Parts: sequence; C-alpha cells; structure tokens
Amino acid sequence: MITSGGEDIAAVIPIGDLELLEALENYQEAVDEIEEARERNDLVPSEQLWAEEDFGRFYSRSVSIVRYRVRGETVGSFWDSVDEGVKKGAFREIDNSGNGVGMGWVSMEDFTDRDFKGTSYLRRNYVALSLRVDTIHVPPRILEMQVRKESAKLLEETGRQRLSSAQHRELKERLKETLKRQAFPSIQVFDLVWDTSKAVAYFGSHSVKARDRVEGHFKKCFGLTLVPLIPYIRAAELLQEKSRQKVLEKLKPCVMAP
Repeated sequence: MITSGGEDIAAVIPIGDLELLEALENYQEAVDEIEEARERNDLVPSEQLWAEEDFGRFYSRSVSIVRYRVRGETVGSFWDSVDEGVKKGAFREIDNSGNGVGMGWVSMEDFTDRDFKGTSYLRRNYVALSLRVDTIHVPPRILEMQVRKESAKLLEETGRQRLSSAQHRELKERLKETLKRQAFPSIQVFDLVWDTSKAVAYFGSHSVKARDRVEGHFKKCFGLTLVPLIPYIRAAELLQEKSRQKVLEKLKPCVMAP
C-alpha cells in the first residue's frame, strides 16, 4: 500500500483495470464488425484471418498481464514502420551462434505462422502479436556423462593418463553443440497486444526474463520503448492538475510484511 500523509492514495487516485476492460470491449466490437461483414460476404482476406479469433489467450479464465506505455516516435509512415518492424522481427530458428535461443514474432492464432500475410496481425487500431522463444538446454548430467565416455575413449586410443585442460574444454564444448543439435527445443509463447491509439501495450507474462526479452525485441523492431506502467507512473499521468500532483510528492512507501 502507498500512503500520503496517512491518507490511502486509492481514495485519491482512481487507478484500476478499467482501461484493460475497455480495450477488451473495443477489441470485441471490432471482432463483431468482422462477423457482420462476413455475413454480408464483405470481408477482405486479412479480416477473414481475424474473423474467428478474439484477444487470444487474453480471454482465458486466468491470465497474467503487464501493462506498458509505448514511448518514442517512428520514422516516416507509422503503419509502414509497424509492418517493417513486424516482418523484421519475425521468428527465426535457433542458429549456430551457440546461445541456444530462437526468438521473434509469430501469429497470435498460430505460433508456427511467422509470415504475416497481408496485415494479419492488425485489426483496426490493435497490433496483436505473440513473442515465440525457443530454447535448447542440455542437462548438465547428460553432458557430464558424454564427456566422461568420450574422454575415456580418447585416453584409451592415445594411451595417455589424462587430457589437458584445453583438450577437456574443447571436448566439452564440441559435445555440448552436438547434443544441442539432437535435442528438441522448449517453446514458449507470450502474447502482446498493442493499442496504437492509446500508446499502451499489454503483455501476457510477469516473468522478468520474458519481459526483458519483449522489451528488447520491441525496441529493436520498432524503435519504440516499452515502459512498465506502474501505479506511480499511471498516477502521474492521471493527475494533470499541479495541485493534485503534489499528492505524489508526499507519497511514502508502506511495508506490508510484518
């Protein structure tokens, strides 16, 4: 809880999830319009892709959402920049760089779709994407077992007593890369809905690592910054009057734990 001179700030600043609910309602209205257009056989191809979908996992019974303020300016046409950023940041397979991570945008409806035909990611003022992250992890015990097996084989062939530190390190790295190529990646998908009319984005995870990745990837693709819309920042936006902004200056942290 945050207090201001003993006064509960919740009684002063009306902060809640009304914006998210409004965004969901607006998005559903857009979907309803598509349904009506489909009944009239008046759908363009990109709308047809959206006709049977809504807010993806954001309509799930339980979902974790982080709200961001989107800050910055695009170069040239806004929608051209968005399209370029989506295509530029589309998912790429895990490469041979050794990091074991493949990451990028995919369709919210199908995590295997990274082509985004037309503007399938767009519905009215919303940009709906999913960030797919593929990672390959080699269990340490499996790697250790293979290193011991190959080390014993090399020592037997060479007649030596032990491998040098450099040889052991080289063998370990080579086996690690071999095991990576044999393993199936772990696939994670995180939804992102960007309300371009309000410069607000909703991300479907509280994971620190996932948030770091989406913030970095978003910046790389669109040249825009995702700023977590924490209560204090939102309060500063809501309190436009200087007299009310003084409330924030008096805020003091309150420890909830005993």
